[in-house]
Amino acid sequence: MNRRLFADTSGLYAVAAAENQRHAPAVRLLETASSLVTTRFIVLETVSLITKRRSARDAKDWYERFLASPSVSLREPEPKLLRLAEEFWRKHEDKDWDLIDCYSFIVMRHERLTSVLTFDRHFRQAGFRIIEEE
Repeated sequence: MNRRLFADTSGLYAVAAAENQRHAPAVRLLETASSLVTTRFIVLETVSLITKRRSARDAKDWYERFLASPSVSLREPEPKLLRLAEEFWRKHEDKDWDLIDCYSFIVMRHERLTSVLTFDRHFRQAGFRIIEEE
């Protein structure tokens, strides 16, 4: 299996939090991937969410395990892609997408990724395939 998926905050949080109602489906979806691509912004957003909903200790543990995983490809912010994301965000003022979502969309297009581990409908609105739909 050679399936690269983009990982969004909602998918990563569901995998990290065993008590989350979406934990089991998220873990099953994760098992279909050979590798995950995500951005530093998504990782920071996930750490913040784990800290708020669980604990700082859980967030630190998750962060260290996630970054050490050989199947994770972390994309650092790139000024060119950030400018494209800002333009995309401004252009789609009819949507309630946030700038981190738009940066994710741009990275996914740049890397030719079409599938995403997420429970966020915004990715579907932007034309990507949410894995549970397959």
